[in-house]
Amino acid sequence: MRIPTLVFVLSSLGMAGCSCDAAGDADAGPGTGLDAFVDPAVDAFVDPSVDAARVDGGSTTTDAYLDPSLDAQLDAAIPPGVDGGPGSCFVAQCAGRTYACGDCIDNDGDGLGDSRDPGCIGPCDDTEDVYDIAIGDTPTCLIDCYFDEDQGPGNDGCRYDQTCDPLEPDAPRCNYDPGATCDRIDEEMCGTVCGPLVPNGCDCLGCCELPAGSGNFVYLGSEPLDGAPRCGPDSVSNPDSCRACTPVRVDGCFNECGRCELCLGRTELPPDCFPPTPIDASVPMGVDAGPTPDAGTPDLRCPAGEQPCGLPSDAACPSTAPYCLTGCCIDFG
Repeated sequence: MRIPTLVFVLSSLGMAGCSCDAAGDADAGPGTGLDAFVDPAVDAFVDPSVDAARVDGGSTTTDAYLDPSLDAQLDAAIPPGVDGGPGSCFVAQCAGRTYACGDCIDNDGDGLGDSRDPGCIGPCDDTEDVYDIAIGDTPTCLIDCYFDEDQGPGNDGCRYDQTCDPLEPDAPRCNYDPGATCDRIDEEMCGTVCGPLVPNGCDCLGCCELPAGSGNFVYLGSEPLDGAPRCGPDSVSNPDSCRACTPVRVDGCFNECGRCELCLGRTELPPDCFPPTPIDASVPMGVDAGPTPDAGTPDLRCPAGEQPCGLPSDAACPSTAPYCLTGCCIDFG
C-alpha cells in the first residue's frame, strides 16, 4: 500500500480564519512544528522549515499547489516544473543517460511530458508518441527485459526466445518454432533486476494488456504491417500496429494489473479503491492525519515504501524516486 503525501503551500491568499504565527505561516498548533492548511478534506502539511508565505522561491519540496490555477500564481520567473506543483519534474536517467521520456521536456508537443505522457513507459524510453522505446534492438530473436537500458539478450535473467510465441508478434523476423527452448526466465534474477521497471499490466518482455482489463495483449515493440503506424496510444486498437503477443506469466516477469492500480492505458480508479481513513477523535479535524488526508488513502496501489502518483490528488514524485510509473514513484537508477 502506498500512502500519498500531499504538499500544499499557504501564501498571502487571505484565508479566512487562519491562525498565523509571527513568521506569517498557518500554525497547526503548539508543539507541532507544522504549517497546516486545516481543512479536513485536505489535511496537507508544508515543510516546517520554510515560511508558508514564501511561495515564489522555487523550492521543489515546499512551493506546491494541488490546484493548477493556484500553481500559476507562483513567481513567473521560475521555470515551469521546478516549483513542486502539478507540473513539477525531476530529470530521470536510465543507466546514466537521459532520454526523451526522462528529460522533463514535452518532446512531442502534446502538452504532456515524460511520465504524464501516455506514450512514455519509463525513462529508458526515447519516444513520447509511441511505445517502442527506440534505444536499441537485438539482431536476433533472443530478447530480455524490455524496459531497461538494453534489450538483450538475457543479461538480467529475463532471457527469452521470441520464436516461442505462437502469435508471432515479431514476424517475419521471428516466426514461431515449436521446437524452440522456451523456459529461460530466471525468476529470481529477472524479478530483482527487471521487475521494478515493468509497468502494471505488462510482462518483462514488453507484452502488455491494452486497453487495461481487456484481456488483449500486444507487443509494445511491434514492427507495424502494411504501412500501419507504430504501436502507440493512438494506434493500440490497430492489430497491424500493436501486434498480439502471449504474456510470459512467470514470477519475476509478469506484473499483473490489479483492480486498484493505475496501469498502462488506465488513468482512473474505482471510487471504492479509496477507503476512508479513521480519524483520531482526540485531535481537532484537519490536524490529526499528518501527510495522510482525512478523505482517505489509496489502497493497494503500490508496494510498501513506494509513493503513489498519477492522480490529480497525488503529490509530485520526490527527487529520490523521480519517475511515476503506472501510479508509483520509482528510481530507475
